[in-house]
Amino acid sequence: DEVTAHLVTQSISRNSPVFKLLFHFGLAISGLESRAPIVNTESVICAIVFVTKNDQVLNGTCLSNKAKDGACLASITLPASWWPPINIDFSSKKGQKSTHATVSYRIVHNSQCVIPSVNQIDSDLTQSNIEVGQINLTPFLGDYEEVTSDDSVRILIPQAPTYANAYIYVPVLFRYNPNYPLSAFRIRAKVKSGIKIIDAQLAPSSPWQIKLEINSKQTYATVTAFLKDQEFQSDDFQSDKAEDVFIGFSQEVYSFLIQIDETVNHTDAGRIAWSIDYITDESLSSMIASIKVLERDTSKLSSRFDIQKDEIQIVIGVTSSPTMINTAVLTGKQVSQPLRIYVVSQSGNIGDVTLQSSCKSSDESTIKVSPSCTSAYLDGSEVRGSHNATLLISYGVYTGKLDSFKFLFNLF
Repeated sequence: DEVTAHLVTQSISRNSPVFKLLFHFGLAISGLESRAPIVNTESVICAIVFVTKNDQVLNGTCLSNKAKDGACLASITLPASWWPPINIDFSSKKGQKSTHATVSYRIVHNSQCVIPSVNQIDSDLTQSNIEVGQINLTPFLGDYEEVTSDDSVRILIPQAPTYANAYIYVPVLFRYNPNYPLSAFRIRAKVKSGIKIIDAQLAPSSPWQIKLEINSKQTYATVTAFLKDQEFQSDDFQSDKAEDVFIGFSQEVYSFLIQIDETVNHTDAGRIAWSIDYITDESLSSMIASIKVLERDTSKLSSRFDIQKDEIQIVIGVTSSPTMINTAVLTGKQVSQPLRIYVVSQSGNIGDVTLQSSCKSSDESTIKVSPSCTSAYLDGSEVRGSHNATLLISYGVYTGKLDSFKFLFNLF
């Protein structure tokens, strides 16, 4: 059974850290009149995707019996630690570098679709994986809204449109103030219906540690951050060592992971209420054991996400095989390959828009395509083959392409 994988985006920004891979199950490609996937329910096809960065491997799955119009979407939220921490001058984009991760997948005929263990991944499993390619992990190049009362602790809200089913990282930065040494600080976050607080992730190589508490509805969270080393908890916090560590720069402490729920009302949502407590007079043990801490003050602040109506993210052309042999130059009989055109929305919805799309070839001397996008074909009039032929796709105001086609002449 033909299964193909298609990257929804090749660049993933930290403010929108969800990786998406579209799987197409070849059993459904030949029946455009049938909107339901044609699958054998006794032998479910399972696609397992692997996203690898250094020694970390993340997994996601797609099941053929869950596919819509022959396709399904595997989504994985990448950890904040896969991007470099935010610099002191976060408004400056200089020096911010992209990293990358590798994407592969494998197909199993297993109705349970069991994700393999780490030991399996490290041994023979990856040897049988099909490589998709690399994705770029890019820094957020937009602007942040600063939520702060005095610049000691800053909450950064990405100023970019977001959508239902999206995940967002909200970084928290600390700036050392020698006139007021903090031993710890606490942030409370409260969200309205349609938003959930999923997690708080500590920045890599941070001198801080955090304690996270989230209510069962995931609408209220408290994160207490305190320094790891006991010497920083003492009265000597204003020592030269503390100066060397903190003065003159901001340290990213952690990031909130926020989810925009699929039921969100984009016209009346997106608000988060924050309160920031500065803690100086309690020891680490008593702070953890009791809520009754001595606070300098409590600052109450608010911010809002820009939640938009769902819209198309990408137009993807799909065929069951990237290679065709041009026997038509010898036989005069047309050689064709059925096509499917899908759209994937920002919220992760998939739609088959084949019959509502229009297609054309970038070079009809190598390949032709039906205007209705139902097939690519060779009729014998081609003058040469190609290892990178491209089909251009239009769906309303949106465009896409299907490239890397290989069309070879049969000379025998």
